Amino acid sequence: MPTTSDSHVLHAGLLALFEGPFVGVKFPGVDAEVLTTQQRAVLTAGARVESLRAELESARLHLEEEEARLERSVERAVAYLRIYAADDPKLSAELEAMTDHRPRATVVPEARRRARPRRASEELALVAAPPILEACGGE
Repeated sequence: MPTTSDSHVLHAGLLALFEGPFVGVKFPGVDAEVLTTQQRAVLTAGARVESLRAELESARLHLEEEEARLERSVERAVAYLRIYAADDPKLSAELEAMTDHRPRATVVPEARRRARPRRASEELALVAAPPILEACGGE
């Protein structure tokens, strides 16, 4: 089966023949005019497919944005409802049953900031410092 590229080359070649050495030659249902008309129809349909493909991609991205917006609102609503249902065990249980299958947003604790690493000279000073007892005159 020929590829689309191969087909385009064949179509262009046949049209060139019908416009050159076979100008004016007509076969039943196949001549230069028929081929040219059909080629234009294919190009028009191809352009429409590409346009619809781009429109579909745009719609898909819009859908993802709307789903994300809804998900954020649902998470906020669940958080508020948990607070309001905290004193009502039945309502809390019902809410938890609804939300058990949903992954909860996890709060990642902020990483602890590490102190500035000691300089090599500071470490040497600590090693070279006399023990406290000796410096104070003790044993």
